[in-house]
Amino acid sequence: MYDENAPRLVAQGYSPLPISPADFKPAKAPVKWVPDANKYVMFAGWNTRSSPCLTPRPGANIGVRCGNGVVAFDFDDEEAALAISEVFDPSPVNKAGQRAWTPFYRADFPVPSEDFFDGRGRKVLQILSDGRQTVIPPSIHPDTNEPYRWTNGRSLYDTPPAELPLLPRDYRERVLALGYVSGQKKPADTINPETGEIENGFDDNPCAELNSVALKNLPSWVPDLGLYNCKRRSGRYPAYDAVASWRPSTTGRPLEQRKRNLGIVGSGIKDFGTGKSYSPIDLVMAVRGGGVGEARCWLEEKLLPKKPEADIDIEKCVEAQGVPLIAPKNGDEQAHDGAPKQEAASGERKYRFRLMSFSELKPGVEPLYLVDELIPLAGIVVAWGKPKCFKSFWVLNLMLHVALGWEYRDRYVRQGTVIYCAFEGAHGYKKRVEALRRHYDIGPETDVPLYVIPGQADLIKEHKQLVKDIADQLSGRKPGVVVLDTLNKSLAGSESKDVDMAAYIRAAEAIRDAFGCVVVIIHHCGWDETRPRGHSSLPGAVDAQIAIVRDGDVVTATVEYMRDGPEDVQETSTAKSVDVGVDHNGKVLTSLVLLPGGESVADASGKHRSGMTDNEVIALKQLAKLCISDPEPIPTEAEQIAGLKGTSLSHWQSRVTRALWSNINEKTRSEMLKLQRGLQRKDRIDTDGEVVWQI
Repeated sequence: MYDENAPRLVAQGYSPLPISPADFKPAKAPVKWVPDANKYVMFAGWNTRSSPCLTPRPGANIGVRCGNGVVAFDFDDEEAALAISEVFDPSPVNKAGQRAWTPFYRADFPVPSEDFFDGRGRKVLQILSDGRQTVIPPSIHPDTNEPYRWTNGRSLYDTPPAELPLLPRDYRERVLALGYVSGQKKPADTINPETGEIENGFDDNPCAELNSVALKNLPSWVPDLGLYNCKRRSGRYPAYDAVASWRPSTTGRPLEQRKRNLGIVGSGIKDFGTGKSYSPIDLVMAVRGGGVGEARCWLEEKLLPKKPEADIDIEKCVEAQGVPLIAPKNGDEQAHDGAPKQEAASGERKYRFRLMSFSELKPGVEPLYLVDELIPLAGIVVAWGKPKCFKSFWVLNLMLHVALGWEYRDRYVRQGTVIYCAFEGAHGYKKRVEALRRHYDIGPETDVPLYVIPGQADLIKEHKQLVKDIADQLSGRKPGVVVLDTLNKSLAGSESKDVDMAAYIRAAEAIRDAFGCVVVIIHHCGWDETRPRGHSSLPGAVDAQIAIVRDGDVVTATVEYMRDGPEDVQETSTAKSVDVGVDHNGKVLTSLVLLPGGESVADASGKHRSGMTDNEVIALKQLAKLCISDPEPIPTEAEQIAGLKGTSLSHWQSRVTRALWSNINEKTRSEMLKLQRGLQRKDRIDTDGEVVWQI
């Protein structure tokens, strides 16, 4: 890795550094290869070396030396990163590792290395300059075992320092103006002169008090953590030894033969196999595999006094707001106090929590999707993407098909009432709806059960009022889908805080449960464009996640995750401008609609192609379905495989036209005939004028 990429850095004007490989401790440290001993040692004096290291460094990761005009902003907190990034020009060179990200800048004045902290003493930003280094892709992160990655399309390998954005001379004032302070290092904080890394304990963690309580009460939580081969030491004070099973053995031993080299005592926690220290929260995260919020909750449950459980009748709370209740699927009313109900006509005893046997657990014929393989029938869905990627246009177009029960790109759609909460850019939705109305030729006589709610909201505080207002205005009807556009404009908190995001998710789930519907949340990406913005609890709580990517006029929606459903499903659209009227000055007003077609990523690689256009693929899929659901015999003179069926030509034409253009007129009839002739020329279909079939 180092030997291949170091010359590329030198060619661009940077100073590469060999970084410790995976089996070397400490991690992320500059190292030097000793051929005679066939091992690495610490690289003393790396920060004063004048020439780059270009001798072989087998297996080493790679870093870059900061200073001499190259400055890196190493963010340690995503919320602070978002706030600070707003006051600086974006950098095209940005790398990401385990948390937050690191943009690179150039400086034409001396910049000292410096740390900034928030009001709670948490370190949020390290400015890396003289005497510091940072690990860069494609190095492997020692904690995640995943490679670092470039996130903004450029890298140090193709961007010389002169092309990096210039760091403004008032950079410190900009950071300080946001309320962050400089130089508040804890006494335990030191800069390791050999590694150039900050070394500190867990005292600047926002959960320092909880960590302190945990160390003083080890028996309350350590035995329940599930540590491998955990054993309490003998003695007056509680202490434990265990195996650090979440990491591989440093000596290559199988798990059952490993020594208990993890020490847990009242003064701290240390893995003597790697030399790494842990706070209690860090240890819980390592063992249980969750995030900070989950670890805090787990520890608090073990350590803090339990509060008496409140006896809350959920249905009475909902009824008090005038919200219609969702009837049980089997039509039987059940007791909600946990007691069994005895009034069944058959005499069979009914239970609130009924056990289902293995033999009963069989899939039925009930629908699973609102839009086949795109939107589940119920749950939480996140549709996310960069700003201006047309994600709201894509969702609105899809919701129109749901409201009218139209097939969407050859996908079954279950008709349902749509509530679209336009929390962001509500002023533009009149034009967007008018564009859809004109494109699909929807007349005033057509009842379209799609309703837009304009304005912002605090969903955490106001979700109950939102449910009540929707229920009152729909007069007892239940929506099939509620769209929240966007998360940012309906959250009066921080997207990066686990507490705020968890409360937002609970509010969205309350809407889902009140109506038995699916809730679609439209969301942005962060500085790291490879994932949705904010705390990781959001992706973990959703039933589906859809990424929206735009390339010019082409918009590709990809199902990244679907609970109990297919992933990597793609729908590609092309944006088309539609005139929607004129303003008071006579200027033409326009908006966009998204039409089927365009080159998606999958298309560009040649998959799903076979030399046909997207519309031709859709037409063949419609034909295959109709040949099963509405078959017609093929003429005897047609030389085809015995038993092959066709379908009505006019029925197929109507179905394809509706799927591609949604209405039938002279223009779409002409387009349909062109499509049909194209398939005939490619020997994909044949027809006698009455029946059509695949060849």
